[in-house]
Amino acid sequence: MKPFVLALALLAGGPIWAQPASAPGADVQATRFRKFTRDMLAGTWAGKLPPRRPLTASTDSARPDTTPVELRIELSADAPRVFLKQQGQWLEAMPGGFTASLLYSNALLVGVQSDDGPVPSWIETWTLQLTALDDDTVLAEWTRAVSNTGSKPYKTPAFTMAASGRLHRVPDHR
Repeated sequence: MKPFVLALALLAGGPIWAQPASAPGADVQATRFRKFTRDMLAGTWAGKLPPRRPLTASTDSARPDTTPVELRIELSADAPRVFLKQQGQWLEAMPGGFTASLLYSNALLVGVQSDDGPVPSWIETWTLQLTALDDDTVLAEWTRAVSNTGSKPYKTPAFTMAASGRLHRVPDHR
């Protein structure tokens, strides 16, 4: 070790290699989170996500929708539940149809459904990606992809939607 570096290391409290190591990211965890555990996202999250661009029209006469997507997500050890607010009412999206992977500050939810016909006339996929900013706020990315597969000719045979923003922890709704 060069004399200057050695002298600097000793002045700073001893050899650099002998400094106690803290867990990677411990300082960030301490300032951003009260608890940093595998289940830290358990609970209910809600908010309005602005569309990243006007949502694609899904019918011949519909105009692109610029309305924010209002979501409520319930995460627990059981199956996740996702709700969409429409006309002032919370409606569960794909009841029992979502799966989730949660790991500390991040979560991925996926749901796929179709109509009940013997051959589906539409198939729909939703994904939600969450990452925590702090204990009570997550960044959220919502995507939806729909394929109209029925015999009726559709002007829009397939479309996608996306919105992103922040969701906030709210009291549980159960």
